[in-house]
Amino acid sequence: MSDNGDLAQKWLKMADEEFAIVEALSEAGVGLAGVCFHAQQGAEKSIKAWLIAHDATRKRPTSWKNFFHFAFKSSRDSAKWWRIA
Repeated sequence: MSDNGDLAQKWLKMADEEFAIVEALSEAGVGLAGVCFHAQQGAEKSIKAWLIAHDATRKRPTSWKNFFHFAFKSSRDSAKWWRIA
């Protein structure tokens, strides 16, 4: 992992904010489209945080299959996967 921890933490904070919106919209019974949109945004920001923390933004995977192959190749055990959280 590189020393990009502060930037990765900022992306995780933004992801947490998206998930808080998801929770608020769900509890308010607001339409599913908004809930799904913010859930997707939170997931993307979480992945971006992981990529930044592992200095992988320049060699970004282009598909989910490639991403997971890259992620688990980069982090041999699952403990490293969430170390930045």
